[in-house]
Amino acid sequence: MQRALCAGLHPFAPLLEPSASDVPIRLATAGGYFREGLDADAAEALDRVIQALGITREIDFPQPRRARAAATLVNASESAVGKLDALRGRLDTFDPATRERFLAHALLPVQWYLHAQRFRRWHIHEVVRLFGEIDALVVPATPCVAPPIGTSTLRIGDVELPTGPALGWFTQPLAGTDCPALTVPIARAGRLPIGVQLFGPPHREDLLLRVAARLEALGVAAAPVAA
Repeated sequence: MQRALCAGLHPFAPLLEPSASDVPIRLATAGGYFREGLDADAAEALDRVIQALGITREIDFPQPRRARAAATLVNASESAVGKLDALRGRLDTFDPATRERFLAHALLPVQWYLHAQRFRRWHIHEVVRLFGEIDALVVPATPCVAPPIGTSTLRIGDVELPTGPALGWFTQPLAGTDCPALTVPIARAGRLPIGVQLFGPPHREDLLLRVAARLEALGVAAAPVAA
């Protein structure tokens, strides 16, 4: 199957193989925030990728906590757009699990949204500048495997958080950066799946696909279909 894909049946096949003029991809991982709150599964998956790719450089990602807060505020503020008339006149038709959230989001102060957008403009500049030194960043995708349905909270470090925001702990700081991210499934025979994120500069999805293809060739990344 892999030969068939590389032969041209896969739409991304031309991006997977480097050309003769390509230089090696400069890889790094991030410390600090991106090493906090990982359970054993997430830490093992990340370390496998780092070792397989021979990554030795660790960088400081710019302001990940503020980036996560800004992404959360922007997403929340924009989630109620276009729903105000329905919230006013057909409130009982909303799923109770989302109704209160939409109402709360519709009442967020506009100044919070504007501050978040100002921060994001600065943050995009800092992230793009980071990619002057590296080509791709390897970070966790989630702090743990997918929890059972109905799990209301997860513990991240010493803090108990709602499950949804907790699962976005490592993806939300990357949101709104104008940069592509790719989650690679890590091979774990007989165990629940978990992924690792590849993060790259604007419009360079090809770099992430090449790294992912390398991990697949090494047997580190795999997505087998359940029998």
